[in-house]
Amino acid sequence: MATFFRERWAEMTGAVAKMLTKFKDLQSKNKNVEVIYKDMGAAKIGERMDELNNLSLTIGFQGATALVMYPDGKINVATVALYNEFGTQNMPARGFMRRAITENLNEIRLALVFAFKEVIELRETPVAAMAAVGRFIAEKMVEAIDTASTWAAPLAPSTVKSKGHAEPLFETGLMKKSITWAVHKNGFMGPIVKQGRVR
Repeated sequence: MATFFRERWAEMTGAVAKMLTKFKDLQSKNKNVEVIYKDMGAAKIGERMDELNNLSLTIGFQGATALVMYPDGKINVATVALYNEFGTQNMPARGFMRRAITENLNEIRLALVFAFKEVIELRETPVAAMAAVGRFIAEKMVEAIDTASTWAAPLAPSTVKSKGHAEPLFETGLMKKSITWAVHKNGFMGPIVKQGRVR
C-alpha cells in the first residue's frame, strides 16, 4: 500500500516538474511572463511519505510480554499462543490471529487507506497512523479470543474437567493481555518507535 501511494506521489511531482519546465521555457521566450511557484505543502507530504515507507508494523506476541511465564512457571505466553494458533499432536488449532486477519480483511484495508489518507492530508504523523492500524488489528485479535466459544474447536471433556470451564483460549487471561503492536523504523527488526497493547 505504501508503495502504491509513493508511486502516485512520484507521478504527481514528475508532472509538476514538467509543467514548471514548460513555464520557464515560455518565460525565457517572453520576458513579460512571470513564473511564481509556491509550495503549499507538497514538500511536507513527500517527507512524510518517505518516512512512512521506512516504517514497519508488527502485531502479536513480541518483546518482554511474550516471555512472561504462566503462574506454574513451566511455559511462557508466546509458546501458549503458538500452540493455540497452530495446534499440537494433542490439541486442535484455534487460529485466533489468522482469524482476526481473514475475518476482518476489508476493515483492515480500510484502516490502512484511512491511515495513509491522514498522512497525505497532513492530519497525522506516519508513526501515529501506523500505530492506529496496529492497535486496530490487535483489538481484532483480542476480539477473536473473546468470541472463541462461537468459532473455535471445543475443549476436550478431560480438559473441561481439569479447568472447570469449557471456554476455549482462556486460562488466566494472560494471553489476551499480552497481545502487542509495535511500529519499527528501518524494517521489522529495526528499533521500535512506538508500541502498545490493547489491555
